[in-house]
This record gives sequence, structure tokens and C-alpha cells, in this order.
Amino acid sequence: MTSARAESVGPVAGITRRDGAIQEIRRAIVRGGLLPGEKVTEVGLATQLGVSRPTLREALNQLAREGLLVQEPFRGMH
Repeated sequence: MTSARAESVGPVAGITRRDGAIQEIRRAIVRGGLLPGEKVTEVGLATQLGVSRPTLREALNQLAREGLLVQEPFRGMH
């Protein structure tokens, strides 16, 4: 038998932190919270979303593959 505390540990709403970050960033883009050409800073965004930088990088790379973000060498994501 598991305790209520043990059951509450894990990804929110059955999604991974990466997928949650993708959803939040996508939502920010759609709502105008991230503007076209605006630089995305890893440290600030990771802190804001409560995820690690490697997890955030995975999310940003996925959004770049989808065409929602642009990744330029030596210039970062925007």
C-alpha cells in the first residue's frame, strides 16, 4: 500500500517536466509573452519554469524543430 505522500510525487498531471516546459513556452509564444526575435535566456527561463537547464534545452530544441523558435550558432535561441 502506498501513502498519499508517495502518490503525490512525480510529474504534474501525468506529463514530464520537459513536456510541461514545452507547453508553457508554447503558451507564452502564442500569448505574446515571447516576441519574435526576442532572445531566450536559459538560466532565467529554467528558473521561471522550475526545470533544470538540460530539461529546458530539450524543450527549446523541440520547439526549434517545430519552427516556433530559431536557433543560431553563437547567438542562442530566439
